[in-house]
Amino acid sequence: MLSVMGGRVRQCMMGSVRPAALAALDEELAATSDDATAEELQNIVYEIGKDPHYGFEQLRDWFKCLYETLLGSSQGPRMGSFIALYGIANTRKLIAEAGRLPDAEALEARLEACLLTA
Repeated sequence: MLSVMGGRVRQCMMGSVRPAALAALDEELAATSDDATAEELQNIVYEIGKDPHYGFEQLRDWFKCLYETLLGSSQGPRMGSFIALYGIANTRKLIAEAGRLPDAEALEARLEACLLTA
């Protein structure tokens, strides 16, 4: 499935990364204290993925798309732990950078490279 984020086409193996879901994550992180625990951050991510408004059939689809979009891998650490260690500001930068990929071909190349190393 395809969707558009910031004028860029996004593709995920298990479904599309919903621009509104990433925007919601960014907004929630912006409003979250830098000393939030990994569990609090995980709950934020979890609640966004569960929201039927964003259209993820299964919660794992949301997490897989996050990993592919932000980390270039179909798997990764618990997002709350990652955000806590990497920092809220740095995670928000990753979200912003994901919206600035030049085009769908660049994203496809990034995903293909990831799949070849998996």
